[in-house]
Amino acid sequence: SNSNISNSNSNNSSNQDATGVVVVCEGGALPPILCTSCLAYMNPYVQMDVGTGIWSCALCGHQNAVPVEELREGSRIATALSSACVEYRQPHDGVDDSDSDDNDNDNSDDNDTTSNDNDTTSNDKNKPEEKEDYCTYLLVVDENLSPRDGQAIAPAVEAIFKEQLASSIRDGDDEDAHARPTKARIGLVVFGKSVSMYQLGFAGLSSAHTYIPEDPNEDAAEDEFDRQMEERAYLADIQAGHDFTFTSLRNSLASVFGVSIDDNDGYGYGYDYDYGYNYGNGNGNGNAANG
Repeated sequence: SNSNISNSNSNNSSNQDATGVVVVCEGGALPPILCTSCLAYMNPYVQMDVGTGIWSCALCGHQNAVPVEELREGSRIATALSSACVEYRQPHDGVDDSDSDDNDNDNSDDNDTTSNDNDTTSNDKNKPEEKEDYCTYLLVVDENLSPRDGQAIAPAVEAIFKEQLASSIRDGDDEDAHARPTKARIGLVVFGKSVSMYQLGFAGLSSAHTYIPEDPNEDAAEDEFDRQMEERAYLADIQAGHDFTFTSLRNSLASVFGVSIDDNDGYGYGYDYDYGYNYGNGNGNGNAANG
C-alpha cells in the first residue's frame, strides 16, 4: 500500500511533465537523494514520514533522513516522491548558473578584449565546448524475469523515446524545436549468476561482454569490465528515423529470455501469450502469435 507515501505527492502533480514521461530537475545545491544502504534513488514508492523527514527505502527497507524543509512543493525531493521518471541535470563544471553569471560580470572587461594577431576574442577562447543534450536509458535487467515481462521491456522503452521526441517537438517553438534532442543513448546490462553488458547497435546479432565472479581469471575480466564501463562502451545511440538500435535491443532480449519476437504489432513486437515460446536459436526471427 502507498497510503503512507509522502502527503506532498498529491500536491506536487504540477511538477509532472504534461506527457507523464520525464520530469527535468535542473542543477542545484542538493544532489539526487539516494538510500545510504543500497544506493537506490528516492522514488514514489518509498515510505516517507513528512513530519520527521525519515523515509524507508522501497528496495532494502533501510531508514534514511532528509531535511524537513526540503519537502516543500517544487523541491527535488518532492519531485522525486511524485514522479516515476526524473532527469537530473547538474551544473556544468560543478558551478551553479547564478555563480557563473557573477563571474561573467566580474570578468566582462577581460572577455571583451580582442587579439590583434588572429582577430579572435578571448571570450571565444574561454567559451566551453557545447555538448549535446540528450537522455541516456540504462536498462538493468534481471535474467530471472518471466519471458512475458522480458518481452515488455523493449517496446516500453521505444514508446517512451518516441513520445519524448514527439512531445519535445510539439511543445517547442519553431526555432527551439531544432535545438531539442532528437536522439538518446541506450545500454543493456543483464544480471544473474553473471553480469553481461550488451553491445547494442548491431541489428543482425546479439553481442555481450560477460563478467563471471567465480571465473579463475576474475581480475583480468574485472579490469576489462571496468574499462568498458569507464569508456561507456555499452551505450549505443538511438536516433529518430533509425531503428537499428531497437532491433538490436529486441534481438538481445530475445536471446536472454528465449522468446521469439516479430514485427507484427503496434510496437514492432508480436507476443505469444499462449506460452508457445520458441527456445531455438533466440535470434528473434521466429514466428510468434500476435497478442
